[in-house]
Amino acid sequence: MAGPVNAQSTAQNLPGVYGENNKGGDGVFGRGTDVGRGVVGVSDEATGTEGNSTSGSGVFGSSVTGEGVHGISHSPSGAAAVIGINDGSGPGIRGVAAGFDGVSGTSTSGFHAGVGGSNESQTGGIGVQGESFAGPGVRGHSTRQAGVVGESAQFDGVYGIAYGAKSAVTGFNPNGTAGFFDGNVHVTHDVFVKGDIQLEGNDLAERFWLVGESVAEPGEVVVLAGDDRVRVSDEPYDHRVAGVVSGASAYRPGLVLGGRDEPGRSAVALAGKVWCRVDADYGAIGLGDLLTTSGTLGHAMRAADPARAFGAVVGKALGSLEQGRGLLPILVALQ
Repeated sequence: MAGPVNAQSTAQNLPGVYGENNKGGDGVFGRGTDVGRGVVGVSDEATGTEGNSTSGSGVFGSSVTGEGVHGISHSPSGAAAVIGINDGSGPGIRGVAAGFDGVSGTSTSGFHAGVGGSNESQTGGIGVQGESFAGPGVRGHSTRQAGVVGESAQFDGVYGIAYGAKSAVTGFNPNGTAGFFDGNVHVTHDVFVKGDIQLEGNDLAERFWLVGESVAEPGEVVVLAGDDRVRVSDEPYDHRVAGVVSGASAYRPGLVLGGRDEPGRSAVALAGKVWCRVDADYGAIGLGDLLTTSGTLGHAMRAADPARAFGAVVGKALGSLEQGRGLLPILVALQ
């Protein structure tokens, strides 16, 4: 091993220290014990430390318990602590990890990105930011798990803004789902769908203000009581029938129109399958029977009089009830 070396060059464009090894060893080797650094490069205007290689890594950092490569920037103008540029066909920065994040970064203040990871401040710092002038700003790829996962304890898991005609966030999976959201999704503009929309709910509902003395329970039949208003039905063959309050038994709305849920408004099923309160004491109800309003508050009955039923039918029975009152699945079809 060589002893301590202190070298300085006053010649223009010549290195202060030059090391070369043609036998497979290190050209320059630096080692620091305790808290000293192995190699330090300082420059007033140019690069502090630079590594170049024809086929291997230009700069290689390895650590047993700390960071392999650590970059710090004190620039107030937003200069990155670490920047990777690839003018060929590969990525600018690639991260590979055995058990944690491939690329992880932390932003502690401001709106600057930490590269990829977490934001530890309360001032709006971005955990992950991607920018591209031609391709995707951020792209995630995985052979077994999600390509991109966004998670937030208090705010949006994924937040995308598009200033032009292209998408802010694009997902593609030829064999499964391109995007998966475990939680509510809020959209402030239009949603365009080229394929089918598949919903797990059972009916198409719309929210109405509930008026009158009776509180509409799920499964009860309601009638129109004005613009955007309904009340619980209480007359037979009522031509003002509007639908059935959604949410009874196991059925839930698949699509709800009329804004968010708020006190005083009820989701009324206008089409689809729903559980409905019926009264078979007016006549036994069989599969496929037309149903209309009855004199029992909020209950439907079999439409035995076709002449009176025209315009007062709420739907068709999907089950049967010989007598008494109960919940019955029906297909809402106003006619």
